[in-house]
Amino acid sequence: MTVSVASSDNPVSMASTLHSTRGTDLRPSRRRFGVVAGLLLVALVLPAASTTAAGLRPVTRTAIAQSDRTVRVSGAATGFYGSGIAADTKANMMIGPVPAVAHGFKAVTSSALTTIRFSQRGGTDYSGGTGGTMKISVRPETNGHPASTILASMTFKPGNPAGGWTTYKAYTFPSPATLTAGRRYFIVFQNVDAAPTRNYISINNIAILRNLTTPRQPAFGDTDYVVMSGARGAWSVEPHYTAVMDLTYANGKHNGQAYIEAMLDKYGVISGPAKQVRETFVISGGDRSVSTASVRVRRTGGASQLLVNLETSSGGFIDSVAVPAKAVPLSSQGTVGGEVWVTVKFVRPHILKNGVRYQLRLWTYSGTTYTTIPIREGTDAGFVSHRFTDGSGQRTLDGTNWSNLYKWSPVDLQFYFR
Repeated sequence: MTVSVASSDNPVSMASTLHSTRGTDLRPSRRRFGVVAGLLLVALVLPAASTTAAGLRPVTRTAIAQSDRTVRVSGAATGFYGSGIAADTKANMMIGPVPAVAHGFKAVTSSALTTIRFSQRGGTDYSGGTGGTMKISVRPETNGHPASTILASMTFKPGNPAGGWTTYKAYTFPSPATLTAGRRYFIVFQNVDAAPTRNYISINNIAILRNLTTPRQPAFGDTDYVVMSGARGAWSVEPHYTAVMDLTYANGKHNGQAYIEAMLDKYGVISGPAKQVRETFVISGGDRSVSTASVRVRRTGGASQLLVNLETSSGGFIDSVAVPAKAVPLSSQGTVGGEVWVTVKFVRPHILKNGVRYQLRLWTYSGTTYTTIPIREGTDAGFVSHRFTDGSGQRTLDGTNWSNLYKWSPVDLQFYFR
């Protein structure tokens, strides 16, 4: 049997003004280790594999390829549950040097779109001059790209303070447009300054550097959430980018994606009985039926299988599935972008009870090392759009005591159930 691992692994192709940035803090990174088609890569150094003797139960049943079909179980919700977002790094687009950037989305409700919150970044390599004049417009979709029709717009001067900076401000449309649920629209960012290539700032998104999948993000259909740019003279999809954006409607509902960065320095190590990673979570919204689990990991050494355990909060066994090591290609230490999605199918659907805590635990044997990078929710930055608020990504370094992978802000594993 095989593991489903979708990976195009195509080289990154971006305009020279689109940059990736290190996802460990809110300041521009000054460490640079290479350039691939204008995309700055940052080294990530991982520790050597543990050689501690394993005292863990072996599992022989292996993971198998999965489709998007969900199993219907009476009385329990089915379908997507988890973060469902892949990210390797933060990545900026300079608004001005890039003529226009568009964030496409499918409206989740029929209501007036009142505000937008997004990530702005400045400093050396990210902004210039006065910061320019930002125009944000709401447009309908036509033939897969923004129409020329403007439904609502606003113009403001973001400024360009000295030093490196990032903001997550919300802006209100003076005359909001009423959108229709199920229809697709675009938020278009333009710099209308008289000298846009000298006076500009960047908008920050998250990016997948390698191993793109279809869909690009499990949480969204490719046409339901997309980043496009005019960097090549016409609208084109930027497949490596995922918008960081929170749209608020007059009825209180939200659209968008709230994970603001991949926490590269806070990666979890999976190696032997001491070093393990888990997502611990409390089910909300009613009982849930889960048939599969997907996690995004990388392998840095060894040839032992990765074990994916579904357990009670105390570690009580519910199910365990083994992922063959060959399903997770080796990637060298010091590189960014080696993670892949792997999906495991449980022996049968499991009902997870509302209000009860569970954990999805990842482990392997000594002599083999996997790692996984948590993603930071934008909850404490004011984002209320798509993020997983039922749980937290955690690690243990001794096999007993667990702590959050990042203690200053909510983070999750890159994972989901179906």
